[in-house]
Amino acid sequence: MSVDITVTQLHSIVDPNNIEALCLDIMKENCKSFSVLCCYRPPSSDNTFFTSLEAIIAKLDSSGNE
Repeated sequence: MSVDITVTQLHSIVDPNNIEALCLDIMKENCKSFSVLCCYRPPSSDNTFFTSLEAIIAKLDSSGNE
């Protein structure tokens, strides 16, 4: 049994100047795609981290993925 899974990095979702994060779109044959977000918050970061994270989540929400 073969399962085709396609993984695409969503470069347009994350602004590398504001936050260290990786966002992936994962698609399996005959299934709805979903996104996975992994981010790093340095101990010395300020509240702009949360503003950037909220912006990423809003973009993901408007993309229609799970």
